[in-house]
Amino acid sequence: MLIDDLTDAILSCCDRIPPGMVVAYGDIAAQVGCNPRHVGRIMRTHGHVTCWWRVVRADGTSAVADRARPLWEAEGIISAAGRVDMASYRFDFDDDSRDFPHFSSAKSSKPAVVEKTPSDGEQVASLREMSGLSIEQLGKLFGVSRRSVRNWMNGHRMANRHQERLSMLISEIRSLPGETPDEKRDALFYSVDKPSRYRELVSNVERPVQLQYPPFSPGEPLS
Repeated sequence: MLIDDLTDAILSCCDRIPPGMVVAYGDIAAQVGCNPRHVGRIMRTHGHVTCWWRVVRADGTSAVADRARPLWEAEGIISAAGRVDMASYRFDFDDDSRDFPHFSSAKSSKPAVVEKTPSDGEQVASLREMSGLSIEQLGKLFGVSRRSVRNWMNGHRMANRHQERLSMLISEIRSLPGETPDEKRDALFYSVDKPSRYRELVSNVERPVQLQYPPFSPGEPLS
């Protein structure tokens, strides 16, 4: 599959991270000359072909720490409360750019064949198709209404926490047994002596914290 130069540069950068080490999204962005958010998007869309667990946030946390933790442990990376100690495990890219040119100055003798990075809406639609879930069921996985899901699919921007949730859910559905949407859906709702995986995912949705204020009486002085 042909991919654009920037995506190829990001994936090549990931290939340079040795086992037992991690880098931040910004570290890769600095190497290839792009925005860290673009690196995060490529991790979501191409994580199945690279060492996604070795790419974390600048503070050492990961949006999918529960899935990354076993892989960290297998490589000897110690984490605490879902956070990797960047001072101990951060990999420094060397300055030798002979095998890895900066994207903004890279030259190619062939015209680049660009693979369009899927938008949030396209990824939500793909998740729905892959999982066999209804829009209402999909909304429950994000803790939002059906209208919000439809808005995303129609091009409305997702909040960062929903983008991170989307990345996790795509990985989750891909890891389920089965090839067809019906088989994936059956696996998601399978339940014997414990809640189904769907129920577990719905129950761990992070919702915005709503501040609770004591009732205010008009007769009370403001201080």
